[in-house]
Amino acid sequence: LDVMQTLPAFVYLIPVLMLFGLCKVPAVFATLIYALPPLVRLTELGLSQIDPSLLQAAHGLGASRWQRLRRIALPLAL
Repeated sequence: LDVMQTLPAFVYLIPVLMLFGLCKVPAVFATLIYALPPLVRLTELGLSQIDPSLLQAAHGLGASRWQRLRRIALPLAL
């Protein structure tokens, strides 16, 4: 993530340009690659700060991993 965030967007744009040519697709790929690291970092930070007792309570009530993530962890991470 550090490398993806420190390199300029043109570094990602050049190889994608060679694959897809000149159009909007390479720009979208380069923008996504450049914008994803902060999103991933902030999501991980929010998920790591959730009180473990809430997740244990959901597990005790029979929630699956997907339900705990979708209904408890992600709303609390916001």
